[in-house]
Amino acid sequence: EKIIQKYRELDSQVSVRSSATAEDAKNASFAGQFETFLNVNSENELLDSINRCWKSSKSKRVISYAKSKRIKNIKMAVIVQKMINPDFAGVIFTLDQIYNKDILIESVKGLGEKLVSGKITPTSYFIDRKHYKINNRSGSLNISDILIEKLGRLALKIEKSYNFPQDIEFATKGNEISILQSRAITTIN
Repeated sequence: EKIIQKYRELDSQVSVRSSATAEDAKNASFAGQFETFLNVNSENELLDSINRCWKSSKSKRVISYAKSKRIKNIKMAVIVQKMINPDFAGVIFTLDQIYNKDILIESVKGLGEKLVSGKITPTSYFIDRKHYKINNRSGSLNISDILIEKLGRLALKIEKSYNFPQDIEFATKGNEISILQSRAITTIN
């Protein structure tokens, strides 16, 4: 009943996402393991999505992955977030995994789901960590240099608060940035 009340207060489409205890550990990434639901727009769909997201923590693939990483007793919470209809969305790596010196921003037009699922090749921006200037760009998107610099500055603030390089999901609408989640980069040795 409280869930439905809060949903009605949002008066918007929502996303339903996982938040598990071991989901974003430094030695393991459960990216893509748990179910996520976007553009949920009815009470019945919300309750069904919450249930399916929560149950995904008990799936064979999650159990197998957790076992391979020696992780026991995964606890799951489900997050309901107001949906953003972004101009651009993507991922920021506060330390790129290619040169290990720049911030790497990978972005697509619209929802970031196309990027994280590998359905589309993103536009990539390598950003200097000191001056926030673009060192290299590849792809066809044309996000303003001002917004790219703003993303870089925000990403390093997040990294500083966690004291470890971060993998950050973001969405932008106009010049407004929404941070969807942040986790430690798991591929750093």
